[in-house]
Amino acid sequence: MSTDTVVATVPLKSLQSLGFAPLTLTLEESMSTKHTLCGAMALLGLTLGLPAITFASTNLYAASMNQQESNRDLVQRLFDYAWNTDSIVSYGEFLAPDIQVHGPEMGREEYGLERCQDLDRALFQAFEKRSFSISNIFAHDDKVVVFWDATLFHKADLTLVVEEVIPATYKEVTLGGISIYRCSENKICEIWQGFDLVGLCQSLRKAADMQQLSRLQDTPNAPLYVQNAHLLSPRERECLALLLEGQTAKESAFELDLSHRTVESYLESAKTKLGCANKRELFTAAQLLSRLKYL
Repeated sequence: MSTDTVVATVPLKSLQSLGFAPLTLTLEESMSTKHTLCGAMALLGLTLGLPAITFASTNLYAASMNQQESNRDLVQRLFDYAWNTDSIVSYGEFLAPDIQVHGPEMGREEYGLERCQDLDRALFQAFEKRSFSISNIFAHDDKVVVFWDATLFHKADLTLVVEEVIPATYKEVTLGGISIYRCSENKICEIWQGFDLVGLCQSLRKAADMQQLSRLQDTPNAPLYVQNAHLLSPRERECLALLLEGQTAKESAFELDLSHRTVESYLESAKTKLGCANKRELFTAAQLLSRLKYL
């Protein structure tokens, strides 16, 4: 890139007396473009009586490109040497001590290197044979945008986000996402994560439920109970939970501040929704749903 200076000098006229200083514009364009701009700005200066206008090309563009490439390599190495291995201790090579992490989709924000290590340690313990691949990556200014895909093997209980524990399913799952990294002084200082963590947890929960169902073949209509569990209202779930504790309708009514007829009505509605023929089957269904944490 040429570093020649192209100067367009225009009459200073009276505006200089008002305190206008000479104006210098730095361009990262070809010489022909600069010549065109010089001519246009000189004409404008002649018309308005602006101060001298100086155009100069510099090496700032090359320096900026070099830094963007460095940021891109930093993020690439994070995927290659940290996320695809258990090298949590190496995070200090990539992440700033006061790093901020936003996301993924739940308004959660985490701060600090140690907290990031704790979160990823929980993830790595739940999943093995991880494979993170980058489908596209590009850098602009201090940001690096990554489109990535991951294949994970769920080998242990997952307690990363949801309050309840999702037991190991020993299933392989796939996940895709977009992450934005802000870099400063050759460290990643801020991350915005975007991926369907809720969908991942729901998928694992469904697989875990089906595995438990396969171990409950002695429970008649077990798949039907699970399939219809989402139809239950919060009050119906409360009444079923109290039924499992051995409480009568009157005792449940006292605890829930309802009439015993209302409690009986909720139980009858739950029986219909779950497809139970009688209260004995309803009790069996409630036992199953409680074990599967639907109640």
